[in-house]
Amino acid sequence: MRRWKIVHTEASEGWGGQEIRVLAEAMWFREHGHTVFLVAPSHSQIFARARAERFEVFPIGFQKRDQIADVTQLARVFLQTRPDIVCTHSSVDSWVGLSAAMVARSPLRVRYRHVSTPIAKNPQNMLLYRYMTHLTITTSSRIAEEIKSRFQLPIDRVCNVPTGIQPPQSLLDRETARRNLALELNLPQHTRFIGQVSVLRSWKGHRLLMSAFDRLAENFPNLHLVLVGTGPGEPHLKRDREMLACKDRIHLLGHRDAPWNYFRAMDLCILASTSGEGVPQSILQAMAAGTPVIATRVGGIPEALNQGMYGELIPPHSVEALIAAIEKCLRHYDACIARAEKAELFVKTHHTIDQMGNKILQLFNYHLS
Repeated sequence: MRRWKIVHTEASEGWGGQEIRVLAEAMWFREHGHTVFLVAPSHSQIFARARAERFEVFPIGFQKRDQIADVTQLARVFLQTRPDIVCTHSSVDSWVGLSAAMVARSPLRVRYRHVSTPIAKNPQNMLLYRYMTHLTITTSSRIAEEIKSRFQLPIDRVCNVPTGIQPPQSLLDRETARRNLALELNLPQHTRFIGQVSVLRSWKGHRLLMSAFDRLAENFPNLHLVLVGTGPGEPHLKRDREMLACKDRIHLLGHRDAPWNYFRAMDLCILASTSGEGVPQSILQAMAAGTPVIATRVGGIPEALNQGMYGELIPPHSVEALIAAIEKCLRHYDACIARAEKAELFVKTHHTIDQMGNKILQLFNYHLS
């Protein structure tokens, strides 16, 4: 089998599902004998983490004001390294990376689309998707269908490859995980938890979730809300929490590289997003941990939950719907656990890191044959 030389470009400076997927994919391809390097801002999280994993990483700022200079610099890198495949991920690095790849005549130019935010049908995006890109890879079929329709692309030019996950070989039993979290937060051992694991951004719905919890907390006196993650919305959420009656029962835990024990500690994992989602890793991880899920009908979330077969789906932006779903699940918990067991089996047989990697490799081989 041909071994490819692959470069990933990523302009994002933060650390969330998109960046985690990029690095996980890079590691899978390296483990299977391919050469992989990354291009990212030198102060970004993915730059530091990729370097720590012993990848060769090239620093490019990817600022809009510097795009021409960045294209020139990156084209030199591509002419020097001669990658077979150039994979781009965010907006600015896609324009820069694909332009540089065209200059260097890289054989395969790939644009990944991780989120479900609308794409304007303008001349610039028409140029990007129809002429600068050989292949677009999305994280959900909904995103793929929108891109194919909007830019009149052939079926083999846009493909959906949901993110694969790799759960640890063994997980803490749920009761031990719950007790450990209670101990970590210096709470009584009978404390129960619901929570959300995600980057703290405005469209992730944390404010809605805190408002819903504040209104139902009185009916569940042993219940606490944990928010795992960090991000630009953190100061705003801390300020908003101070305005709530149950503020002492809402815990912002920050980022956790290994969130599995937190999923196991939760009675419910919630994702209250209002927009932007592909197929979120946190939903797949919660399912793999056997934790019941409540999530909004946004982006590729319904695909992950098989239209509600594997979790509770609610409309976005609705505190009332969120309250009703949480109360329903907590009061009929045996049914939730039975559904979660089916979800766990589904994820472990359909959303593995090997399935993701092999599907992408097949696409690369097809387009380079």
